[in-house]
Amino acid sequence: MIDDSDNFVPEPELRTRTVTLELVGEAILLLFVAGLFTAMFIQSFSWPLGAALAPRIAIIGGTPFLLLRVTHLVRVLLRSRQSNVAVSQIMDSGFRLDGDPQVVRQRLLRGIAAIVALYVGIWVIGFHIMVPLWVFVYMYFIGKARFVWAAAWSFIFAVVIVWVYGQLLLTLWHDPLLFRLFD
Repeated sequence: MIDDSDNFVPEPELRTRTVTLELVGEAILLLFVAGLFTAMFIQSFSWPLGAALAPRIAIIGGTPFLLLRVTHLVRVLLRSRQSNVAVSQIMDSGFRLDGDPQVVRQRLLRGIAAIVALYVGIWVIGFHIMVPLWVFVYMYFIGKARFVWAAAWSFIFAVVIVWVYGQLLLTLWHDPLLFRLFD
């Protein structure tokens, strides 16, 4: 009789968990945004038209994206019950059921750094320059989008900021730090 106990290699443990902290966080965020949209939309009817226009435009424009994201989340949950692999990837993040915690931490830190860079950039050089620049840099370098798509979306953001908010809604912008230094 041959003893194979020294050569025994256990089979890898299969993960049966389909709901991760990332999925729960996404669901909570989507519920919060949906509640915020609903509350702002209802409250906006008691505001003067000039004050109510910007939130209504944002809500009407954002609701289709919210619904798409909810649909995507439901699809991810349904597919994740069938397999234990990454079932979705959106730019630099995604739902990973078997992700390395180090990679998840790096992705989180990269996202936080991107948002901090956006806020600091808005403070230093203003919305008109920073938001389109940030959209381009994020899409091209982090999201690995094609140059043309990153540039197109950056241009769209610039048009929305300048035309919709600047010309149509007459938004008052803060003076960026750089502009105040070189008045």
